[in-house]
Amino acid sequence: MPDSFFKGRLRSIGTALSGLFKSFRTEPNMQVHLLAALTVTAMGYYFQISAIEWGLQCLAIGLVIGLEAINTAIEELANKVESRKDDQIKLVKDLAAGGVVFAAFTALLIGGLIYGPRLLSLF
Repeated sequence: MPDSFFKGRLRSIGTALSGLFKSFRTEPNMQVHLLAALTVTAMGYYFQISAIEWGLQCLAIGLVIGLEAINTAIEELANKVESRKDDQIKLVKDLAAGGVVFAAFTALLIGGLIYGPRLLSLF
């Protein structure tokens, strides 16, 4: 494969990471998710969770942050397409936000299963 193929892929990854970091800087919900991710990561090290628990935790973090990024993109596009109140645009935005909420509740459940017993044993 030519070098230009790999350079193009690296450029695409760079662009994607730039968008992700911009969302961490500018989107309050993304900042909340990042804080939660950093908190449970620190807890994972503190409680020495198992490899399977790390996998579940990483999957939950990735799912929530990924869906939040997609939700933000949908909201930005919807606002650009139709700046006035529109029932169909509202539905699209609500559906995307609902996906994030569902993922966040799932992540909370996973976190509760991993850390609940450990936190209770501290008392």
